[in-house]
Amino acid sequence: MQAVNIIGEISAMLAQSFELDLALETILQSIGSTIRYDASEVNQWYPDQNVLRPIARRGDPGYAAALDQNGGVYKLDEGYSGWIARYQQPLVVDDINTRPDVLPKLANFPFHSYIGVPLKAGDRFIGTLELASSASHAFDYEHLTLLETLAGQVAVAMENARLYREQSNRVAEISGLRKIAQAMGALADPPSMFMQLNTSLAELMNVEMCGVMLLSDDRRWLAGQVPLYGVQEALAYLFRIEVLPESAGYRLWHNQPWWFTNNAVGDEMIHQLKLQTLVDVSSVHALALVPMIVGDQRIGAVMVMNPRRGSGFLQEDVNLLAVFAAQVAIVVENARLYNEEQRRAEELMGLQQITEAVGALRDPAALYQQINERIAQLLDTEACTLLLFVEEARLLVLQPGSVGLPGSLAPFAQVPLEAGSRLEQLWEQGQPWLSNSIQAEGRALQARLGHFWKKPRCVKGCCCLCAWRGNALALLLVGNKAYDLDFDTEDSRLLSIFARQAAVIIDNARLYDETHRRAVESDGLRRLAELAAGAVDIDQIIADLLAETTDLLEAQVAALALLDTDKGELVYTPGYAYQLELAEPLHLDIFGEGFSNSVVLSRRALLSNAALEDARLLRPYRQMAEDLNLHNLIMVPLVIQNRSIGEVLVANKRSEGFSPNDLNLLQAIAAQVAAAIDRTQLYKATDASLRTRVDQLNTMDRVAQQLVGSLELERILEVARTEIANTLGGGAASAVLLARSTRWLDTAQPLIEKRLNPLPGMRDPLSPAEMSAILRTEPLYISDYLGSDLEALPAEARSAFIVPFRVEEEPVALLHLYSNQPAAFDEDTRDFVLRIAKQTNQAVLNARRFQDQLLLNERLRQHAQWLRSSLNINQFIRQGKDIGQTLVLLAGLVSEALGYRVVIINLLDAKANVYKRVASAGISELRFRELQQAVTTPEQLGQLLQTRWQLGESYFIPTEQIGEDTLGGIQTPRIHPIPSPNAAPRPGKRMTSCLRPSTIKREPCWAGLAWIARVITAAPPWPRQSRWAFSPSRPRLWLKTTSSWKKFGAMPPKPAWGANAWPCCTAPLSAFARRRISPPVCRWWPRPWCKAAGTRFGSRARQKPGCEPAHPRRLPRTGGTPPANRYVARPRLAPALRGPRIPALAPGWVLLPAL
Repeated sequence: MQAVNIIGEISAMLAQSFELDLALETILQSIGSTIRYDASEVNQWYPDQNVLRPIARRGDPGYAAALDQNGGVYKLDEGYSGWIARYQQPLVVDDINTRPDVLPKLANFPFHSYIGVPLKAGDRFIGTLELASSASHAFDYEHLTLLETLAGQVAVAMENARLYREQSNRVAEISGLRKIAQAMGALADPPSMFMQLNTSLAELMNVEMCGVMLLSDDRRWLAGQVPLYGVQEALAYLFRIEVLPESAGYRLWHNQPWWFTNNAVGDEMIHQLKLQTLVDVSSVHALALVPMIVGDQRIGAVMVMNPRRGSGFLQEDVNLLAVFAAQVAIVVENARLYNEEQRRAEELMGLQQITEAVGALRDPAALYQQINERIAQLLDTEACTLLLFVEEARLLVLQPGSVGLPGSLAPFAQVPLEAGSRLEQLWEQGQPWLSNSIQAEGRALQARLGHFWKKPRCVKGCCCLCAWRGNALALLLVGNKAYDLDFDTEDSRLLSIFARQAAVIIDNARLYDETHRRAVESDGLRRLAELAAGAVDIDQIIADLLAETTDLLEAQVAALALLDTDKGELVYTPGYAYQLELAEPLHLDIFGEGFSNSVVLSRRALLSNAALEDARLLRPYRQMAEDLNLHNLIMVPLVIQNRSIGEVLVANKRSEGFSPNDLNLLQAIAAQVAAAIDRTQLYKATDASLRTRVDQLNTMDRVAQQLVGSLELERILEVARTEIANTLGGGAASAVLLARSTRWLDTAQPLIEKRLNPLPGMRDPLSPAEMSAILRTEPLYISDYLGSDLEALPAEARSAFIVPFRVEEEPVALLHLYSNQPAAFDEDTRDFVLRIAKQTNQAVLNARRFQDQLLLNERLRQHAQWLRSSLNINQFIRQGKDIGQTLVLLAGLVSEALGYRVVIINLLDAKANVYKRVASAGISELRFRELQQAVTTPEQLGQLLQTRWQLGESYFIPTEQIGEDTLGGIQTPRIHPIPSPNAAPRPGKRMTSCLRPSTIKREPCWAGLAWIARVITAAPPWPRQSRWAFSPSRPRLWLKTTSSWKKFGAMPPKPAWGANAWPCCTAPLSAFARRRISPPVCRWWPRPWCKAAGTRFGSRARQKPGCEPAHPRRLPRTGGTPPANRYVARPRLAPALRGPRIPALAPGWVLLPAL
């Protein structure tokens, strides 16, 4: 009966009102009058979220608070409500402790019994009706039946309320959208538009606070747009949500269609959104947030707080707010587009006004003034200025034409971009910066820009970079808006746009200036090229180029220095200086300390605008800058074909300091100058080469003519030496005539006959280089004695070229060229010398053969004469003439044949046992009679015939060892001195082949059965007598007899070498006659004559074994070895000449001269 009454009351109530909250409150109250419970709850099902959300409660408020802290909703299978939602069946729990299979949502569930039934509209699940009691077994199946009966009524009420609410919402949406759309009329005034939107939303949603939030320019915040509804202006800065990536606000705004909470104080999301301060200050208990979406872009959000009806937000409220948010988004986007269009129009107008400044490109000051004036006018500011960026020096330089700035800012015209400074940070960030309280914030002062606002008394300012194509060109500063208005982000944005346009104009101005400068430079380079190519005189070329360079670079002075590698100096000469006061050449030592880092050696250009303080300048250059008053300078190396030849100096620019463009221009000019110098030097070298070639051809022609008409070796060598020396430009040439190799002591010790133009400072006959050239049998070129192991002769010589002349593989002469400069003989010069040497070598060959032919003819003539004389002696002896007369005739023949001026024959007086003078030649009869008064004892003669003076069976005794009475007081004047083996020949004198003038020779002779000496004393040869008078064939005149060989009973002893023996050649007369051999021939006798002696007068087929020529080392030794540098005898076979027989001579000694 009670159930029927309750159903009747509910039906009557539902028929009178469509308010769901009131209906549910009435239903729960009615149920409480029949069924006792401690808490009741009606939950509504939200199928899109699969959750049950409480919409009506009655009873214990603590449970409701605890549920709100745990999410405020029931999910599927969560608690008893979730079980009913899953299975859509009633649930009765008599005691929660006895039902472990089903547990409540809250762990500390304050009730012990529970009953709940599902609410359905037809077959559609729409919610639950639940009761709870603190007592166990408080509900039974009767109660369940009553609740199931009432569940239908509750479901009807909820469905009717839903339909009514949807209809009401549709009406509200239509009216709300119309009301929101009315804000479109205030698009031109954003504050008024947002005030109207916020007010309309608050009225439509029936909330206490409301605001539209837009995404900030830096996309970091969703910021409320003032004025906000229900929020004080001072708290407007709290009305924002951070939406940085990975933040809670970003996830909620991007991923959720809406979000609301009815427990703002305890909700964790409020803390994550950083809205706790706003909630606490504004007493917010419920909050809803819906994103504003246009297309697929989220542009902001709408946030409402605290519904006026007292309860929290429902899902229907959030849905309705989403509809309004979409309309608000359209209005806001239209406003943005409208404002963007307006801004673009203003920007285009401003850009057009700024662009009009392009007409002043030719005058930078006028250009910057127009830019500053137009920007100040567009932004309505009192001050505006531009600071251009100088990248090389990292400076911001104040430009003329500033607006509102006094002229007293000249000391602050340059602002450095110091590392780590605030200004550098602003510069690197590239973002606009504004301040409405410059002095208070102080950041501008720290950025060293305070002077540009302090002087015009600017308290508010804004600055922005002027960048174009990624390059920062300038800094634009504005200050003090009109009417004391503050700068805002819109002003900074407009300033950024104007700054970009100004950057384009500045860049165009730079391009124009660069184009104009390049045109001027190109014209200047063209003139420089014409100057470099139009003249031949290098001095005139350099003078014109330096003058043009100073005009082109706007400098006052210029100079050029050339590198002298021979002297190791860099030379600045007065002739190569323009408007530079050089009284005398300035020499810089390139081997000085640190000079390897100089411009000319390192090939690195140098630019300095503070020459007197620049530490990069070397000490000589700094001293030169002080002496010549050089403030700024550029030095560029002169390089041609990777070879540095000098440097160019340009100093004291008329306006400001030199720039990198000036350096690049000077480098281009230096290339022109280097090419001109190299071309001129090439012209000179080519001309000199042609002249040298002509001179060489003329020299070769003259040498050929001279050599054709000359057969004298000295003449031939002198002609070659003189002509080569004259052609090469000096007397640095010497020639050496060598003796025949048969006369050399050793093959490694050449013997010279004469030297033409001796080398200064010579100590030996041949220099080490000459010896090396002779032994190597090919020309020797020494490019630099400093890098050679050979000693330089003369000492100051640096290079040399030595050419040996050879005849039949035998060196006959050499030509020695030397110079004080290294590498003085290039390949062409050496080729020229070799061509001359080839001609000279052929001439030497012809002269040598001619001389050999003359000598052979002379020997044949003398041989015939000696034959006639020998015939006369034979006839004289056959006539029975006195032996004294025979010996006189023999002495005369010896003097004539051998060339001695004085010949004395001594005979042994056996009774007196002394040697007496019996015949002579070359002295007067009176003098000979005086000499006959003196005699020589065998003891005296034995003292002279010592082993040390013996060579074979001959003796060569120095005059110092002979007293005047020893051999009859004969004095031998010094006529032909023989040089010491270690001494060099005297310049211009032929090395003689004769012995010392103080040397005499004695030769023993066998006669009879006993030793009876007959001595012939010979003085030195006649001065005019040819050295060929000592030929080996002349002794044969008296060695042809064989009549006395039968009387000789023994052979003479073998020749022996004494330890100190004087060189000689000797043989016993008996050996000459018996073995038919010629006297031994010294190895310094000419080999051709020796060969002629062996082939002219006999055949080698007739030579007997044992008589072959012997090498000095193979000669028999008795008392030691001969000195290595002495002349050594080499016996040769020669057939005896036929002629009349001469009777055997009386016992005695025959004295023969050795050569």
